[in-house]
Amino acid sequence: MLNPPTKCELAHSQGEPRRDRYQYLVPLSGEGCRPPLFFIPAGIEYLPMASALGEDQPVIGLSTYSEVHDRQAPDCLEDLAADYIQEILDFQPQGPYFLCGFSLGGVFAFEIARQLVHSGRAVAMVGLLDSFPHGIPTARRLQVFAPHLLRRCSHHARSIISLRFLSEPGWLRARSRAAGHLGRRVVLGSAYKPDEDGLDRVEEFNPYFSQVGRAYSAKPSDIHVTLFHARDNHRDIPSGWRYLAKEGVTVHKVPGGHMGLFQPEHSQSWISTLRNSLHSSQQHHCTAEHLTGGSLARHPNRKSRT
Repeated sequence: MLNPPTKCELAHSQGEPRRDRYQYLVPLSGEGCRPPLFFIPAGIEYLPMASALGEDQPVIGLSTYSEVHDRQAPDCLEDLAADYIQEILDFQPQGPYFLCGFSLGGVFAFEIARQLVHSGRAVAMVGLLDSFPHGIPTARRLQVFAPHLLRRCSHHARSIISLRFLSEPGWLRARSRAAGHLGRRVVLGSAYKPDEDGLDRVEEFNPYFSQVGRAYSAKPSDIHVTLFHARDNHRDIPSGWRYLAKEGVTVHKVPGGHMGLFQPEHSQSWISTLRNSLHSSQQHHCTAEHLTGGSLARHPNRKSRT
């Protein structure tokens, strides 16, 4: 099943990875005729999503390092991504590659894509499920997020002028605390670790995974990303990715919040959009490879749109 594939077989999935051969790759959905989607992280909570993408779409999860190793783990995200890439290339020697990640897993997906593109391999899709862009330098971060800060301050100023705090007890205290979190996050970036931020608690499910993610310094790359931004998440996620993804960002606003993205009442909508985006990207690259007689070195240029 895992012998080097023929050129025809490269357009299809390679079956399911065997645990006796691969340490990171975990099948989340069965064999299908489409190229596999590599999803970060792996976990049983993502099985419904993988199944909903369709019987013909294999989904391969990537386990975190501490789940599969006893020896010392890499101390930076770039090295861990390189470990992931070794197994991805062994499983699927030629592109294009399709990647997706939830929360901090999206940052890992971006770095994997960056290294693949840097080595001249084709990355057809990078899906980000409400992933905050970690690692933007402080000076650049102030420039990137300043418009969002101004919009939020203007919104709260209008609420104060309208005396909203008189009709909603606790509103002013909650907004003051949120403004403090936002300001410190913009200035400190990944070094900021609030005690009461649910968005950060969800990323602490694996301390090592979170540690290397927070220490990561992202580099802009010739990559297009597809961002699924939860409507109830008011952080300015798209601006950061527009700085990092030089080929553009496609933004899909999806229902719910960060913590509830995979709840059934919210997930059906964005999974359908993800499936359509994935199929469209697969069709595009299949057609382009047929016309050019080979694989593409990078994602075709697209302009940012929302």
